[in-house]
Amino acid sequence: MANTSLPTKKLVIAGKYKMPKRVQAKTAINRYGTANLTKKNKHFAKKSTFTIKGWAYSNTNNFRKGDTLRYKVAGGYITGNSRFIKTFR
Repeated sequence: MANTSLPTKKLVIAGKYKMPKRVQAKTAINRYGTANLTKKNKHFAKKSTFTIKGWAYSNTNNFRKGDTLRYKVAGGYITGNSRFIKTFR
């Protein structure tokens, strides 16, 4: 049997991370129905505040694309990119 290496994503991160309780939009952002940011369902103005219910990663089953952090909020998902949001613990 030959040694084969398969591309894998790092799905488990060592250590503990505290989930932020709230985030505030630095710019105007959209809320989407899925973690891949499809099915836009609402637009929010700058400085809107969201309560975080959990998080997810986009493209979790696609090994050809990188996964990106998304925050689960009431009604859908928003980006986890620090250029667009500010977190509060």
